Amino acid sequence: MSRRLLLLSYVATRSGNRYTFPVSNRSIDRHPTVLTPRSETNWWKNFRDPHECVPSSREGTPRATGEVVGDDDRETVTSAYLESSRLMQFAFGSYEVGSGRTDDVRPRLVAVRFRLEADVLS
Repeated sequence: MSRRLLLLSYVATRSGNRYTFPVSNRSIDRHPTVLTPRSETNWWKNFRDPHECVPSSREGTPRATGEVVGDDDRETVTSAYLESSRLMQFAFGSYEVGSGRTDDVRPRLVAVRFRLEADVLS
């Protein structure tokens, strides 16, 4: 596992099923943060309200609370995430190699921020 990849595990709010899958993350304001396309995924809907999860990485397997970043902070968080890597810009379609053209994909993305158990308790 790399420092940019984690396994997100949570129990779905409606079905009660446990899901675990890899996600790319960036540390934004010292919190693991994940971007996902709003219309192409639906896992993020479980985090519209604070929701317990386990974001496992090579640093460990802490308990955490994940929550969709609200409208007030969404643009700042998505911009910081995309600016962290040209690869992420390309992955989300905001950069075309060789053309220098950029598209504003931020409105089409959802950011989910994870507060690790140690952060929640302090």
